[in-house]
Amino acid sequence: MPFPKKILMVDPSYYNVEYSINPFMQMNEKVDHEKAYAQWEMIKNAYLAQGLEVEILTGVEGLPDMVFCANPFFSHPNGILISQMRFEQRAKESEFFANYFKEKVIFQAKESFEGNGDLLWNYETMELFGGFGFRTKETIYPLIEKALGQSIVQLELISEDYYHLDTCLCILNAHTAAIVESAFSAESLAILKSKFSDIIYLDEREAKTSLAGNALSIDGRCVFVEKNALEFQKQLSARDFKVCVFDTSEYLKSGGSIFCMKNLIF
Repeated sequence: MPFPKKILMVDPSYYNVEYSINPFMQMNEKVDHEKAYAQWEMIKNAYLAQGLEVEILTGVEGLPDMVFCANPFFSHPNGILISQMRFEQRAKESEFFANYFKEKVIFQAKESFEGNGDLLWNYETMELFGGFGFRTKETIYPLIEKALGQSIVQLELISEDYYHLDTCLCILNAHTAAIVESAFSAESLAILKSKFSDIIYLDEREAKTSLAGNALSIDGRCVFVEKNALEFQKQLSARDFKVCVFDTSEYLKSGGSIFCMKNLIF
């Protein structure tokens, strides 16, 4: 299955740090809104330069984390899965996307499930990997499997620093993935090692301070990476990936980076 060619983004009109629901979010962190918009614009323009179609939605007042649109839903060729967000501060984001996609919705979660933040594609093999433990409940996956008619490789997250799967697993192509080793249970690590013949072990400091694992492979060759994830960039270049570097410092203040700030759409 090819990588999707359409990306949905939500503009950062109302982005801010107004509460704390993950280890990154500190109420004393002030967002530089002009800088945040410039960083978002830079990523959007890079997608366009790579030949992707970019759909832009306007942010909603009162939903400061809506810019992280990977979380409220998940896109599958069969249709859209709507999340149930773990924290009430983000619940209305799911309601927005349920209304936005309307007839395309094939599943609406009734227990904690945070969309593309915890459910990741290996597009080239058509495999799905589902993280559970902090934002998504393990018990949701059999229901999603039934809705999709597709099995999901389940991975247990054990470190609160990596509360979404997209903070500690970056699937680069069919055989290559970058992981934060400390984020997974021993059983889940064994599963990942069986699924990928080449694993990049992310530097723990980069993973915690720069969300190195929240990178995005847009086509199995070109990878968008946070600028301060320097060791990861070296590891990618050594494997002949094309590395595109972006400053996401304003979004790291909310515990999000490149992967969170988009949703690939079928």
